[in-house]
Amino acid sequence: MNKNYGLFDGRPALSSLIVYTLGILIAGYLPFHSTIYMAVTLSIAIAALVYHLKNYSKFSTVLLYFSLIFAGITAYQISVSDFPPTHIKNIVEKASTVTIIGEIVAEPDIRSDRTYMIIEVDSLIWRKRKFKSCGNIMLKINHQSKSYLFKDRLRFNGYLFKPGGAHIPGGFDYERWLRHKGVFGMMVLNDTSVIRILPGQPQRWYEYLMFWNLERVFINKLVSPLREILLAGYELYLPENQASLLAGFVLGEKRDMPDDIVSLFRDTGTLHLMAVSGSNVAIIVMFFLAITYPLKRRIRIIITLIAVVFFCFLTRNEPSVVRASVMASIGLIGYYRKPDPDIIGLLAFSGLILLITSPLWIFSIGFQLSFAACGGIVYLMPKVIALFTRKKGLWARAIDYILFTFFTTLSAQIAVLPLTAQYFNRIPIVGVIANIPMVLLASILTIAGICFLPFILMGDFFTSVYVWPLSKLISIILPLLGFFVDLPYSVVDVSSPGWGTIILFYTGLYLIVELSFHRRLSLKASIITLSAISIVIWISYLYNPLEDSITFVDCGDDRAVLFCTSSGERYLWYDIYNNDDIDHLENSLKPFLFKTGIRKIDTLFTNNKNDLSILTESINVGDIIEHESLIVDTSILDIVFPQYTSAESILNKKVKLVTVETDNNSETVTDGYYYKLSTSGGECILAGSVNPRYAGDIDHKAKVMELPWSVQPYGTVYKSILRNAPDMLVFSPDRNTESSVGTKDKLTYYDDRTWSVKFNGSFRIRFSDKMHVDFMLKP
Repeated sequence: MNKNYGLFDGRPALSSLIVYTLGILIAGYLPFHSTIYMAVTLSIAIAALVYHLKNYSKFSTVLLYFSLIFAGITAYQISVSDFPPTHIKNIVEKASTVTIIGEIVAEPDIRSDRTYMIIEVDSLIWRKRKFKSCGNIMLKINHQSKSYLFKDRLRFNGYLFKPGGAHIPGGFDYERWLRHKGVFGMMVLNDTSVIRILPGQPQRWYEYLMFWNLERVFINKLVSPLREILLAGYELYLPENQASLLAGFVLGEKRDMPDDIVSLFRDTGTLHLMAVSGSNVAIIVMFFLAITYPLKRRIRIIITLIAVVFFCFLTRNEPSVVRASVMASIGLIGYYRKPDPDIIGLLAFSGLILLITSPLWIFSIGFQLSFAACGGIVYLMPKVIALFTRKKGLWARAIDYILFTFFTTLSAQIAVLPLTAQYFNRIPIVGVIANIPMVLLASILTIAGICFLPFILMGDFFTSVYVWPLSKLISIILPLLGFFVDLPYSVVDVSSPGWGTIILFYTGLYLIVELSFHRRLSLKASIITLSAISIVIWISYLYNPLEDSITFVDCGDDRAVLFCTSSGERYLWYDIYNNDDIDHLENSLKPFLFKTGIRKIDTLFTNNKNDLSILTESINVGDIIEHESLIVDTSILDIVFPQYTSAESILNKKVKLVTVETDNNSETVTDGYYYKLSTSGGECILAGSVNPRYAGDIDHKAKVMELPWSVQPYGTVYKSILRNAPDMLVFSPDRNTESSVGTKDKLTYYDDRTWSVKFNGSFRIRFSDKMHVDFMLKP
């Protein structure tokens, strides 16, 4: 291909991939059945063919792209919504005990303390009726079990339920993650005695040669045993941390890896080396092409293709490695036909094939990161390499390696930059230099880890000799990563940019590359960039209105309430009730603030400001006020009250402190306190931190009233609620660990206006013309 061509010139697969992906992404916002979109797709495709035959090539091309958009919509709708009445998705909505009969359709994920299996259901017994069904569920066994193999047919019974979704904006949505894998329900078992393996496996030798049994034999008799031998060998001959590191490099097995090690890789931008993807597949391809160099090209290609396919199965066919393997296979076939194939076109073609077969993979974080990194490398690297002249000599080659690795890493980092910010809210700046030695180490360890197998089979002596230098090499990794992560500004915390900004980033990058390397302003690039800017502006206008809002954030045992005003002030209430566990700050509150673009808190009210360093180091916090400091000196009220009265102290225009006071021998004593907020929709009460025995003394009309979770839902509290008649009653965690209200059924005494983060997840209340509630989990 002429290097002066633009990105889309001569690459129909790339344009097709973009429009098909656009169809998948917008499909979730569209109504109607998939048959309608299928009919529209066929109609437009036929019209495109007719115009093509009449030599209206441009118009037929436009119609063809429109048909691809509707094809993407159709594929998405078929994958997520168009199910028969007996599909497992419809059964799981009515969570109950059922008997499942089905087949294991993915290799069991066996861990040290649990086992996961994906079961394709073919029939079930529900409410004393047996009927045919379909769809996949996840079966979790709460201990390690190696009794079940791929393609085994099982019968078991238990409580079938819908997995939980995200409890905070941007939090891990397990239900969505499983749904994109085609899994719609889940069952957890402690006792495997309820599981029975059904007969029906092949008994005669020729039955093993049937197509539908070859995969089962290949995985159960070859792939799984080899993986088990490798993992067992790593654990036997290497220290625990070194074994987990080698398993991560070779097999992508980081499930049981300590969190601190995973954090080191994440904060240095080298985690991609542990998640088997393009870099690992590239190492396998280069290794096998190198060792088969004396053979003919056809033989080399066939051997390398077999190695890539086997490696893909060995690493459990994760989306990232499947994408890389498909691209590598297509690239090898292209290399067989042409020594210098168009890598960008091959990447786009492989992506199109994968999304046609599995459209929901576009929502996989691993798939997005892997595809973006690979796209950045193949798009930017040829342009960068063309700027350098290669020289001969050992030192020149070493410099070439450093430059090549640096710019390869830089290209990948630039390409995944917005996605990393969107999903992880941190950018590992140090990753550009950390990848230079780590890529070399990962390449050596990946090949050495695979070559571990023959030494294991030869015995302890040979394995021990082989392991000694390998162990020394692995021991370098953690200190090296520790050095990089300790560098100043190694990691930068950022807010989630949003998808509009991400689109703008990629189109802007495309425009800059066009101007820098091709010295021209592409009409396509200009139109796409201007469209992206318009989208960002309209999204920010529509989804970030200036209005008062109160957000209750699910932080487990801790209480978190955020009050945002229409004038831009932000007030946060965060009370820590479990000092032994402050992970909620790191894992719940910080992600929530970053996902919602909040980097500044004007005033933070808390019961313990000594344990908030995790938050204050990454969020700009103005005043930090402990509740008790506001009420120790009651003279600020300057009024004498009778027994059991309340008084208001204005903290600012929007927030007032209300104290519950008693008259003790002519001395005013503060017994409790809560906050009253002034919103455009009316007054709101935040009394989640008040002692439950004072909850009945609250006497304010309120749109929203927050009470402590352990308050008793009867007596004076009930009378207070009826008297104040809030539009919404919210229960928040409090200092009482023994909750008197254990189930949502006991909160229904106030109709459907009762909410809690325990049952609803994080939710936001907006006040504009009327009160709106945006929630994470449906009530």
